[in-house]
Amino acid sequence: MAQRQGFTIITNRVIDDEQLKGADKLVFMAICRYAHNKTRKCHPSRETLMKKAGVSKKPFQTSLTTLEARGYICIERRTSNGLKLSNEYTVMG
Repeated sequence: MAQRQGFTIITNRVIDDEQLKGADKLVFMAICRYAHNKTRKCHPSRETLMKKAGVSKKPFQTSLTTLEARGYICIERRTSNGLKLSNEYTVMG
């Protein structure tokens, strides 16, 4: 698989937020990596985000909860015909 070229923009609010743990910031960066430049939305799998952030399932879930509670991301849980799809993440921060 070819590597994605370019760079990812991370808001300073997240970088400077001392209440966030390192895992929270890594998960946010992974989400930002996939976010569309205009819509700020993306829908990578949990496995992809965990791999890019370098975190396991429990810290990943905790980070999602923290980032959403602090207003940095919005999570839409998606389904199709009763089947779970990957979540849609919107970068708010």
